Amino acid sequence: KVRMFGHSEYLKKAGYSTLLIDLRSFGKSDGNKITFGVNEWKEVEAAYDYMKSLSENKGKKIGFLGISMGGVISIITSAITGKGDFIIASTPYASFRSLFDFQIRKRGLPSFLFLPILRAVALFELGFNYEYYTAINMVGKVNVPIFITAASKDQIVNSADAKDIYDKANTPKEYWQTNTSHRAFKNNPKVFQKKILNFLSKYI
Repeated sequence: KVRMFGHSEYLKKAGYSTLLIDLRSFGKSDGNKITFGVNEWKEVEAAYDYMKSLSENKGKKIGFLGISMGGVISIITSAITGKGDFIIASTPYASFRSLFDFQIRKRGLPSFLFLPILRAVALFELGFNYEYYTAINMVGKVNVPIFITAASKDQIVNSADAKDIYDKANTPKEYWQTNTSHRAFKNNPKVFQKKILNFLSKYI
């Protein structure tokens, strides 16, 4: 969650409150296996329910802001639970297949050979229905304002994935592609926060 401190800072200055969480196997949370959203959405739902239960938040809108896998999990959580008043997903990947394929090709390896192996491993580690828990599959079930960002110089996920997710999203929706690496906020903080705050002021 320390990587989100910068977001909390500009959001606080704009009058918004934030709750930062470490997902399983991250930071100070327990666990030794990341499931890429297959299970993590339950933790995000629990955090949302906690925020919603606080008396000071009665009648206030609460949404999700996530980066990369966090953005994917935000979409999954909202789609499955129907909770959340908005979603901000920065540099998300569309699916496991897309993520695996991009990482394989980035390393100069033949995708046709290694992709089936990775998918078989994921099947064993994450369960037979793991591909159900993807942003591209879930975003059509989201019915709140969503803001999706892409990074044209992304070296972690395929930058085209964000646009694919956006195209399948329901309105209202907004899309922005920045000329940065995967960590779009770190590379261009002033423009990034301006885009986020404009989105929130427009829809929240």
